[in-house]
Amino acid sequence: MKNLIIIGVALLLVASCTQPHIEEKVATIENPSIDSVRLAIKEAFAIHIAAGISGNAFEAISIFDDEATFIEYGSPPIVGREALVLYEISMFEQVKILKSSHTIEGLTVQEDFAYQLGMMSAEMQMKADDSIVETTSRYMASWKKQEDGTWRIHYFVYYP
Repeated sequence: MKNLIIIGVALLLVASCTQPHIEEKVATIENPSIDSVRLAIKEAFAIHIAAGISGNAFEAISIFDDEATFIEYGSPPIVGREALVLYEISMFEQVKILKSSHTIEGLTVQEDFAYQLGMMSAEMQMKADDSIVETTSRYMASWKKQEDGTWRIHYFVYYP
């Protein structure tokens, strides 16, 4: 049932963000804190990107809350901080991140949750053969405001 609710929220988010300019104007009028949430998300991704480039798995997952779920299309969900660290360590054993960026394409804030559509671009060097791979992917992230006021990803769906 929980998965159906999450899928339903994701579908609503996708549908509501097909016209991002309208959605953002409505969200800004109804919730003046959207700009502060947008800034918090950009700052969190800046830390995540720097950690990815340096290969620091523990810092890279600091963007996620303790109970986060990460889903990459075609793979089983990764749930919780421990599993996310192991995932990042495994990834950094295979690739070196050279460049990365995240773009907020849609954002809706509802109290202590924010729903974001985004695009990620990266340039990576494969450690097996030193080849360079460039990728651009879309994702949906559900952010949750933490007790200390920071925003962390609670649910992340990635479409490579």
